Amino acid sequence: MPGRPLDNSIVHRIAYLGRLLGIPLLCLAVVIFALGRADAASRDLPEQPQVDQPAPVTPVLSARRIAPALAFPARAATLASHVGPLMAGLSGDASCALVTTQISVPIYAVNPDMALIPASNQKLLTAYTALAVLGPEYRFHTALTTDAQVDNGVVQGDVYLIGGGDPSLATPDYAASFIRQPQVFTDVNGLIAGLQAAGVTRVQGALVADGTRYDDQRYVDAWPARFKSGVGENPSGPLSGLNLNDGFTKYPTEGQHFGGSGTRTAAGDPALATGQTVSDLMKAAGITIGGGVRSGKAVPVTNPLAAVDSPPLADVVGGMLRESDNTAAELLLKEIGVAKSAQGTTAAGVAVVAQLLTQQAMAGPELVVLDGSGLSDGDRVTCATFVRVLTTAGPDGPLAAGLPVAGQSGTLADRFGGTAAVGAVRAKTGTLSGVSALSGWATTQPGAKVVFSFITNRGDEEAMAAIEDQLATALLAYPEGPSLAELGPKTAG
Repeated sequence: MPGRPLDNSIVHRIAYLGRLLGIPLLCLAVVIFALGRADAASRDLPEQPQVDQPAPVTPVLSARRIAPALAFPARAATLASHVGPLMAGLSGDASCALVTTQISVPIYAVNPDMALIPASNQKLLTAYTALAVLGPEYRFHTALTTDAQVDNGVVQGDVYLIGGGDPSLATPDYAASFIRQPQVFTDVNGLIAGLQAAGVTRVQGALVADGTRYDDQRYVDAWPARFKSGVGENPSGPLSGLNLNDGFTKYPTEGQHFGGSGTRTAAGDPALATGQTVSDLMKAAGITIGGGVRSGKAVPVTNPLAAVDSPPLADVVGGMLRESDNTAAELLLKEIGVAKSAQGTTAAGVAVVAQLLTQQAMAGPELVVLDGSGLSDGDRVTCATFVRVLTTAGPDGPLAAGLPVAGQSGTLADRFGGTAAVGAVRAKTGTLSGVSALSGWATTQPGAKVVFSFITNRGDEEAMAAIEDQLATALLAYPEGPSLAELGPKTAG
């Protein structure tokens, strides 16, 4: 009797079992074949002396065999136990904090994406963009030129003093008037020495001071009125493409700091004021000017007489960061605008900063950049953005090198005294009314490098800065916690 055909359900079961068992059976066959080959090969090898290996106490599949992965959260938790109580002293709904490893692994975070007023931490964004756009070796160029003939040391016409936007152009007495020394500056006397080397003894025409590399907007519109008055302490001088001594014509002879100290008089026309000082220096050197001094634009084609270049941009940026130089930050922002759009304006520079940080995924739509210095209370930046900028710039790059050092230099010279943070923390400070910030690098006692940013927008600035100092000091114990040896596999004996 012929067999009955299989129904569809049986066929489906057989096909399923074939798919389920086929690959494992094939793998088993391969393993048996390989073991057979290995056994045959081993019989052809000379016998080796037996070495006793200690049997692992920890099973092969134990979680203790992933010690590094286990150590990190334990160490992060230990750091949080130190930092958390300190953060409780800051306004919880107006503060952010972020600490990461050198390779951007988060260790501690509170509101890292909350956009807050950064105060002078804003200068980190300006410095990063300037170094990226202009390059660390870039130098500002200030020149004396003429379109006239020079006969026997006499210039038969006008001489043009052309500003290149140098934020560090200064007289030696101005540089020497600041508390912390030495200062990074471009000695304007280099122009006079150049004229003397060229044999110039007289200018028949005028000295024309040209500050038109940048616009004539002397202060940033987004600043509070008290920062734009031109009288009093003046946290920033007036802005110009030709700026000498930060645009101040009178200033204290000693004890200055860049945030404002003592009464300083701002020039109404910084280019003209620079020209007048250069004219006085020329006369003191025996070089006379027949046509006086005026401000204006140089003619298109001129021949050089003398010039002076600034220190490399890396040094200028370092001076700006260490001393929190507001004028320098704003002039750097305008130079960024010139480099990218041929417009020496705050608006042009702001656009470049925002675009660069967005393109490099360091910031999102929450970013608000209104100036280069952070004097505006309309700026908004997150702790996460500052940490990304610092991490990308690196712990050994020119940006990190320019940061104040705890207890040793710049705006941190008088902070962290008597703590382990002295020399181990490099960070940018930030202070406005009700605002305090600190962002930078810490080299911990075990030798790790961590990046951090703390910003608070509500409270007493001095009290907040004291907590920031404690926070940064607490980072120095990282990585504190169980060692890899404690978490790793153990052996008998």
